[in-house]
Amino acid sequence: SALDLHHQLSILSAVRREAVRRQQVVLAALHDLNLAAKFCDRLVLIRAGRTVADGNPEDVLNSLEIGKAYRVETELERTSRGGMYVDAHLPRADRHPVSHQGQPASNHDRREDVHTADVDSDVRDALWSLRPVLV
Repeated sequence: SALDLHHQLSILSAVRREAVRRQQVVLAALHDLNLAAKFCDRLVLIRAGRTVADGNPEDVLNSLEIGKAYRVETELERTSRGGMYVDAHLPRADRHPVSHQGQPASNHDRREDVHTADVDSDVRDALWSLRPVLV
């Protein structure tokens, strides 16, 4: 769930330690590819209810299926400590920065500023209904 970084690492370290100690398998649904790379011995990538990749983390995270499943472009990199890091970014066609210079005249104008592929219209409308809050 939405844990801070310390608690993500702490909990997953404890789960892994206990799994090794008890010689048990742990099945977890992780959407954070970097946490999966750090803690998992095997990854199964599922898209639209079907297994599209299955194997060791390096092979799965290097597969073209990762980008298709998450609708992003990815590069698998090695950290200075030898760990894997998935650098993900939106495909070029989806990168349209929002201009924050002045307020658009209407919600319709504001919607023109953002181009989000595959965003449900209800979600988009809910986001546009939010008003800036000054603190």
